[in-house]
Amino acid sequence: MVLQGESDRAAKPTLRYQFIMPDESVVETTGGKDQVNGVELASFTENGSTTFTVKPVLNNPSTPKGVKYSGTMTYAVALTDAE
Repeated sequence: MVLQGESDRAAKPTLRYQFIMPDESVVETTGGKDQVNGVELASFTENGSTTFTVKPVLNNPSTPKGVKYSGTMTYAVALTDAE
């Protein structure tokens, strides 16, 4: 959940994300961590959907504009039998 920026500076800028859930709780990475493992973003017992807001967070507000960020976000999907 952390994207690395391309810049001529010695310190490369990073961009992380906050997921603002329907109940207003926030899921995000902080500090030097780049993972949020074991956090459930959505759960369904039948056909359904959920909506949450994804908000970028610049780790260094003095980062110049126009920086191109790249990286990956990996999600796992698990199916379980309903009891």
